[in-house]
Amino acid sequence: MKHKIYRILSVMLTGLLSCTLLTGCFKDHSTDPDRPVTEITTTEELREIYTSEEGRILEIPAPKLTLNGPSKEVKYSWEVDYKEVSTSEVLKYRCPKPGVYALRLLITNGETTIAQRAKINVQYRYRQGLYFLGQEDKQATIGFVEPSQPDKEVDYDVLTLNNPAGTFVGTPHDLAFVTNVAYQVKGFILACGTTLYNFEPDQMIMTKTLPLKSEITSIEGTWADSKGRFFYNGRFGDFNIKTLEANNSDLNTFGTPLGTSRDKLSLAPVTVSWLTDKNDPKKVDGYLVYDNGTERMVARFSQLGSRKTMSWFPDETKGYSLTHMVLTGDRLRVALFLKSKRDETIKHLLINPGTHNVSKAKRVPEEVLLSKEVPAAAHLNASSVMTSAPTRNLVFYSGADGSGIYAYNTMSQGNFLTPPLISLSKDEVVADMVVDKDDHFLYIAMNSRSGSTSSIRQIDLTKDSYPVVHEWKGLRLPITAIALREDYPINN
Repeated sequence: MKHKIYRILSVMLTGLLSCTLLTGCFKDHSTDPDRPVTEITTTEELREIYTSEEGRILEIPAPKLTLNGPSKEVKYSWEVDYKEVSTSEVLKYRCPKPGVYALRLLITNGETTIAQRAKINVQYRYRQGLYFLGQEDKQATIGFVEPSQPDKEVDYDVLTLNNPAGTFVGTPHDLAFVTNVAYQVKGFILACGTTLYNFEPDQMIMTKTLPLKSEITSIEGTWADSKGRFFYNGRFGDFNIKTLEANNSDLNTFGTPLGTSRDKLSLAPVTVSWLTDKNDPKKVDGYLVYDNGTERMVARFSQLGSRKTMSWFPDETKGYSLTHMVLTGDRLRVALFLKSKRDETIKHLLINPGTHNVSKAKRVPEEVLLSKEVPAAAHLNASSVMTSAPTRNLVFYSGADGSGIYAYNTMSQGNFLTPPLISLSKDEVVADMVVDKDDHFLYIAMNSRSGSTSSIRQIDLTKDSYPVVHEWKGLRLPITAIALREDYPINN
């Protein structure tokens, strides 16, 4: 009796296997075996995998069919993860969260059925590239372009894809990416009005808000730290993207070297962090701030396990307020540009902040390398937009007269070149500039004088002629600030 059961099971399994092998193309003769059957066939196959991005509409046309027999209505069924999402001949599917999804297409005319399978790989939409901040309908708007795919359509949905409408109100001020290379921690922060917003950067989902009592003037991101620095009302705070907490405890240490109290600080909205080792961005030796009220710079650094705060070179800074401060010399030097409170002339200081967080035998003291007035022909003033390429010892700034972008080599002992490096039209106003961490490309954001549109120009710094690599023209909103994302989304 057991043998009979096994034979029956064997026959049943063979039959099931035969049915399974026929699912690719199945003909139904059950209703009338003598009636002619319309057979549908195709020589085309779906691709093995389709790749798209979160929130994008993925279009996949069904394979072309050949009908053998009387005309019959053909029906389509597209399934994603075994749920029907479309009955059209062409699938138009808005891709969900990043991941790999099973795709199945069923085509039938009631007599013949064709089944085909594939996969959809949904990637993170926001990745390496340039992000620009503006305002539309009294709300912050962030656009995104990919220099690696310069002809790709500009994405204006960075804030609206995964966040409720009407969330980011107030005047947009700045944006920045924060990355900790060592711990693979990354974040994105945005300043609108008096509120600081933190985002998970791969999907641009807001994770934290930090309301303040004062307008946030600017933000500084970092490549090798977990903190984004934000400036407000002559002070600054550090937002930790790992703990989602903010503090400004360093402000308590500035009073003594500056000869003032914390509530009377008038710090310029910029700091720079210099390195101990130019080849290791994680080895930060310290950072500089400048107080415009007391006309002094302050250095905050580590030394043999203790933190120190000192005022440097007060004789050089007396009577001046800070207009710009950037890194140069492989991120081991600092270039300062100071405006005289008496006659508004610009003074250039180039300093070596020294090396302090090392053994005593290797310690290098701080020193002034250059102190010189900037000639009027250099077209540099407090309204100029400035950035730097530290490994190339180059400082780039917009001319005060709007004529173009100028370049200054900090190794030239104060020799400012008077012709602009890049000429601009009379309708172009520089809004912001940024250089990538490898000092390969300079990005210039410009608004039209009417304030209705903008453009972004990419310049190759590795070639002597500094050619334009690409220009994104006719952007639909004026730009407030730009920021580069230079890390990859996690696990994608």
